[in-house]
Amino acid sequence: MVHLPNNGTAIGADICPAERERQRVAHLVMGAPRPKPGRNKARKGKISTIVRLAPGIEERVQLRERWSHKSFGTAETHEFAHAEARRAGALARLVATGALNVHQLAAAEEIATAHHAITADVAVRTAKLEPRGSGGGPNAASADRIGNVLREMAYSRWSATHCRPRRSQASSWH
Repeated sequence: MVHLPNNGTAIGADICPAERERQRVAHLVMGAPRPKPGRNKARKGKISTIVRLAPGIEERVQLRERWSHKSFGTAETHEFAHAEARRAGALARLVATGALNVHQLAAAEEIATAHHAITADVAVRTAKLEPRGSGGGPNAASADRIGNVLREMAYSRWSATHCRPRRSQASSWH
């Protein structure tokens, strides 16, 4: 569960247990919105203060208010997805620390693309019955297919040198 800070403002620690239980049932169990402050005609045009709730209840109501514009999913699910989207990937963290340079990052992305293309499921091919506008016939080479072959060859070379254990010369007997 996500715990949110209370923005440093002191909430009445002197809230009696009955009032806290009333707020808990109303806002957390029944899902009631935050109560609105009473109107003060003397403060016309001023921003009204936000009614603060008891600790623990305030954070959950803030979380629900932050994601109230979403129709589907819980506020906790949206908060978790938002936090995951902000988190940098492993390669980005390595580049940020200087462990990888830009060329190594590009090579890693090429390897990942080739691996994904090789291990992807087989696609079902369909026939297009309309005439082709590209001018190519049935034997015309496609740049995508040639690129796939080149990526697969590069990945095969890379995996042959990096993925299989090498025999040491001390263990080979002639």
